Amino acid sequence: MVVWHADDTAKAVFGVDDYEMFVKVQSEAAVRHLASSFAYDEDESAGEHREPALLGSADIVAKALERELQARLEQAGVVVEEARLTHLAYAPEIAQVMLRRQQPEAIIAARAKIVHGAVSMVEMALSKPWRNRW
Repeated sequence: MVVWHADDTAKAVFGVDDYEMFVKVQSEAAVRHLASSFAYDEDESAGEHREPALLGSADIVAKALERELQARLEQAGVVVEEARLTHLAYAPEIAQVMLRRQQPEAIIAARAKIVHGAVSMVEMALSKPWRNRW
């Protein structure tokens, strides 16, 4: 979603052939560039030093998109007032590959939690002083 207006009408009319089409083409190009610049999702294993991601850092991504669009649309006399990603999804064939990759990771994470819980219960049982057995 891009909110914009033609600030310099001379640039809009004479700087490019069709400024409305120019905005559409440059918007798509900027989104594609952004998609290659940011990870899709935040890496859970990164801890506190997480890099901004398309899914988890909407405000940071929106500001980056605004800056990039403004730089691209400057020659057409267009001012970008707001730019945001409203829908983000992988193409179906890529989504299937990502799902196959994420399933084993999720299973391993679930098993690690189960093992951690079991070990914690054993440690808790061993650390309690034994009072009356009968």
